[in-house]
Amino acid sequence: MRNFHPTRRTALQWLSAGAAAAALPARAEWPDKPIKIVVTFPPGGSSDVLARLMAEQLARKLGQAVVVDNRPGAGGTIGGALVSAAAPDGYTLMLSNTTPIALGPFTLDKQPYDPVAAFTHIAYLGAAPLVVMASKAAGLKTYAEFEDAAKKQGRMDFGSGGPGSIGHIHGELLKKTAGLNMVHVPYRGGAPMTTDLIAGTIPIGIDVITAYVPFFRAGNWCRWR
Repeated sequence: MRNFHPTRRTALQWLSAGAAAAALPARAEWPDKPIKIVVTFPPGGSSDVLARLMAEQLARKLGQAVVVDNRPGAGGTIGGALVSAAAPDGYTLMLSNTTPIALGPFTLDKQPYDPVAAFTHIAYLGAAPLVVMASKAAGLKTYAEFEDAAKKQGRMDFGSGGPGSIGHIHGELLKKTAGLNMVHVPYRGGAPMTTDLIAGTIPIGIDVITAYVPFFRAGNWCRWR
């Protein structure tokens, strides 16, 4: 991108056990019942895709059912609150991106849990590049075309996975850095944003690339050069 060089690495994907600072009890029979992985965003998004891949592998390895439970809303805070209140027994886990863990304390007036003390952080799962995607209807094939269109129109709407999400923050940084009038359109996760982006309801979407690779390959929206 021209004139805009923020980090493109969305930081952390955390798999966290629900409960403050208590270690899991050393019980030989664990797990003796199904395990639940709470995903803080709707089905079809990046976190959901990763959770379902993990659930399949964990179930195979542990010999116990692992169920994905999507609890979207409030930038992931609803799912985070559910897990933080769960028993510290290793049967309620959370897979989260940065939004409810690292960004929430700075973007919410009051977060209902302490993102450090309320969880036992188990594993860093990976990072993914952040992408700015243009709908086919928008017809924007390069960043230069996007910037030019935004300036000529006087306004450019962009979607993200929700208020305070990494896509939202990136859009606000782009708005400030490039001097564009960009208006945020928040969604309850990447999946509903994808639906509107393909339909041309919004011209621009910003999110991590994980769940969007098939759409790029299928030519559902413009690839920027």
